[in-house]
Amino acid sequence: MKKISVFILMLTILTNITSFGGTTNKTNNKVSSQKQISGTRYGSKNVGYVTKPSNWFNFFDPDSSPNTVQITRDGVNIVTLDVIIANGEATSNEAALVIQEKYLNSGIKKENITIKDTNINGYKGKKVRISFPDGTLFIVNFIDYNGNIYFVSQEGLPEYQNELSEVINTWNPVK
Repeated sequence: MKKISVFILMLTILTNITSFGGTTNKTNNKVSSQKQISGTRYGSKNVGYVTKPSNWFNFFDPDSSPNTVQITRDGVNIVTLDVIIANGEATSNEAALVIQEKYLNSGIKKENITIKDTNINGYKGKKVRISFPDGTLFIVNFIDYNGNIYFVSQEGLPEYQNELSEVINTWNPVK
């Protein structure tokens, strides 16, 4: 029964987070492309932190969960941080399958959804990439850490995905 409750909670959170079709010291973080991104660490102890570029601003989606932290470069291309409190009862793989099913049920074709292993700064999980018919992309990394599943996503136009990925690649759950 607990497993079903966790899945219902996960689906509810994912539905609320994905309405798409906390500051600390300044820092420089290396990303996988070996570029550096400058800005301010931004996030919360609940969802983790990314480096927010100085020309980005906070974003608020009224349909998101109370823990959600979002930043954007322009109001369209958005990075979202959230957490699924799983208490060890669910995994990133299960979360990835739930979100895949959600979008399949909404009419997205299976060939427009991929699930792969992911690793952000040594934190492992699953990455789900969804290509929408209008050309926009939604990429969510579900990261297993301390019994919870962290939701680290980017969404927006294809030409900005590398920039969004640079921000995503600075994610860390504790600093």
